[in-house]
Amino acid sequence: MTEELRNKAAEWGAYLAGLDERDRTAAIAASKHAYAMSVPAEELDRPPVSTLGEFLAKEIDIPPILVKPGVVARGALTALISKGGKGKTTLSFNRLIRWAVEKPLFDELPDVMQPTSPLKSLIIENEGGGWHTQNKLRTILGNCGLTEEEQETAKSNVNIWGDGGWSSLRLDDPENLETVKRGIEAVEPDILFLEPFRLLWRGEENSSTEMLKVLESFYELANVYNISVMITHHESKGGVGDGADPMEKARGSTVFSDLGAVMERWAMAGQQREWSLTKWRFDDAPAPVRMTYDRETEGYKYVSENENQRKVIGILYRNPGSWMTVDEVREDLDTGESLDTVRKWLKSAYEDDAILRRAVPGGGAHQFCVAEGADEDDAGTAPMAIT
Repeated sequence: MTEELRNKAAEWGAYLAGLDERDRTAAIAASKHAYAMSVPAEELDRPPVSTLGEFLAKEIDIPPILVKPGVVARGALTALISKGGKGKTTLSFNRLIRWAVEKPLFDELPDVMQPTSPLKSLIIENEGGGWHTQNKLRTILGNCGLTEEEQETAKSNVNIWGDGGWSSLRLDDPENLETVKRGIEAVEPDILFLEPFRLLWRGEENSSTEMLKVLESFYELANVYNISVMITHHESKGGVGDGADPMEKARGSTVFSDLGAVMERWAMAGQQREWSLTKWRFDDAPAPVRMTYDRETEGYKYVSENENQRKVIGILYRNPGSWMTVDEVREDLDTGESLDTVRKWLKSAYEDDAILRRAVPGGGAHQFCVAEGADEDDAGTAPMAIT
């Protein structure tokens, strides 16, 4: 869409917003009639098909990335998956407040979870009481490293639905969906944050048909309003540790993992928490990020790893479940480092319990792997699972 068309659409939307519901319905009907009268009949019935040449000549907006590297994008769904009670809400609130002033979650990691501009969000919470949400957000705002001026900006850019507690909205209900649309039109957010997924609809979680219905409503919101929709969802009770693809461990129908553009995983790692991506459509996934939780501040502190260690972890992470030799990691690294140097980085990551290691059967060398999907029955050194 060109800038001129975008401006005309905004003007028309503003005009409709100023009408009462009856006049708005009449105006929309009149515009459809005027369109039908002005376009030749053969054009009205023409399917939206173009030749390759015509298609390549079109100006099509690239879905702009809102949070790098490819974590959040307009027109897309990002889902944070975790077991219940592991702090998904707290992590989400910390990020939305920091993103409101164009700051990454951690200053030490400016290339990970980094917003591309100050982001406006609309939070629709469906768990607990409003007092709990209010207290959590107040505590996070005062302790997440923002100046007084930045805190005021965050107060303006982060928007809360209702009293911050259970909204009773069900997005498989057309009337509820229209209510949310009016909220989006009023706030004009970059991000619509909804949680938890299971309380946003009434259907059967293992039914692909019913789940598809509610997920399509998310995509309608994301694309009609050119925003990102972010949700939280529970991991299946079996967790991730039985060799299954972590992307498919979101509870319910596999339609969920099929339609999510970005799937984030939030897990315990010993006494620490670990954030990672199990599906990424828009960019290469970064290495997992470890952090510790501070209950007093409702915040997280980054657990630093040296940059080289993060590079080799990142290579293993992009090949989950695959055991790789030092030479294979070095080849993927493609920086000209010596085998001894890469071996040292891998050994350091292993000693920090960030990756697994086993002896190559019949030889003295080692192979390395990230925890997810690793086969612990193989001969050699027993892997140290991250739990």
